Formats: sequence, C-alpha cells, structure tokens
Amino acid sequence: MPTVPKWMANGMEKIFSGLMSDVLVTQTDYPAPRLKRIRFVGDLGDRPFHPGQVIEFRVGDRDFRHYTPAHYDATAGICEVLFYLHGRGPGSAWAEALRVGDRVKLMGPGGKMKYRDELAQHFVFGDETTLGLLQLFQSHAQQCGQHLEGLLELNARYQAWPVELGLGAMVVGKSTVPAAREAVDQIQKWLNAEPHRKSETAFYLCGRAQSIQQIQRVLRFCGIDRRRITSHPYWADGKKGL
Repeated sequence: MPTVPKWMANGMEKIFSGLMSDVLVTQTDYPAPRLKRIRFVGDLGDRPFHPGQVIEFRVGDRDFRHYTPAHYDATAGICEVLFYLHGRGPGSAWAEALRVGDRVKLMGPGGKMKYRDELAQHFVFGDETTLGLLQLFQSHAQQCGQHLEGLLELNARYQAWPVELGLGAMVVGKSTVPAAREAVDQIQKWLNAEPHRKSETAFYLCGRAQSIQQIQRVLRFCGIDRRRITSHPYWADGKKGL
C-alpha cells in the first residue's frame, strides 16, 4: 500500500477496526542475517484464513504494509511472519525494531492468493520476500498429501537461505535485464521434463513485479490455462511498497 496522509491512515484504522486484532510479540529470532521471524499472539477473531492470504500492519504514521504469514492458527491465536530486512523502506525498519513485549495491531486476513486444495500439484515462484509463503504452502501441501515445487530467484549472498530454513526449492540467480532470465529457463526445463505438469499444476507467482510479468508470459506461451495462475507482486523496481 502506498504512503497516505496521517489523517487518512488514522481514519483507515477506525474504518477497519472490526478487521483488526491486538497482538503481542512473544518471540523473535534470526534464521539468517537480514531474515527475522516474529511470532504474534492474540485473539485473531473468527475470520477464516486460507493459506496464501495476507495480513497488514501499520508500520508508521503514514504507511501500511502487507505480509504473508509463514504460520497462522486463529484457534491458538498465533501468527508468525518471516520478514526480509532489506533496509530500504518503512516496513523493514519497523520489523527490525520490533521486540518481545511490543503490542501492534494486525489487520486481516485477506487478498486473492489462496492455495488451490482441489489440485494435486503446485508450483511457487518467488524471491527473498516470499520465503514465508513457501514455508506455509509446503507445510500445507504435506498435510494434504499433495506435491509442491518451489523456485526462488535470490541474490547470490542469500542463496543458502532455503537450506537454512529447511525449504525444498530450486534456486536461481536474480537478473535485471531481462528480468528473471534464469528463472524463465528453469521453468521451461521443468515443464518440458514432464509435459503433464502443464495441465495439472496450480502456479503461484509472488515477489518482484517485473519477474512475475516474465514468468506469466512464459507460462501462457507454454499453454498454461490462465485460471491456474495466481500472481501477487510484493514489490517493484523503483517503488517503496505494494
């Protein structure tokens, strides 16, 4: 969500107060440098949560940011988020400053990204900002007895993160021009290795907007039904946040 005037942010909190939960930070840890896991505990209400949906925090006087939980259990009142501390915006600074004992307001869940339970095979594309989503989806797929593949476009210094988090995923380097060059090549190889994947897989594309656009073009060129492609850009070159 873009920056808004403070008076508007205050008004939004009042308007959407019924969708907000007061939560307490009870645990924080760093699985890797620049990667912070935070557990929020509180009454999350009776709003249904579907894996893949986002929650929202007010991270400053004028800023809100969306995040995808890595774990969400409304019954137990527990939500965990894996924050990528990139240091380039108010959301990163807010998450880095959070400490055990802090109280914040959690809004949601909501959004169009939802795990497709009716399909047996799943494919997640993302980057450093989508590690929590991949963790959640892999856990949910295991519970459902389904198969999930992940492809992460990561900067060279972060390519060990999936292993450190216990995530099974293919890893490629991050390119700028053209965007997602290595990722496109890897997806084409993955689709060609077993042609049935083209008709049996749900695709979830998250992270950098420019990379998502390239992956969408490739999937459609390969004949993937657009109804089985869900995308959610978390960030874009030249923008503070989405």
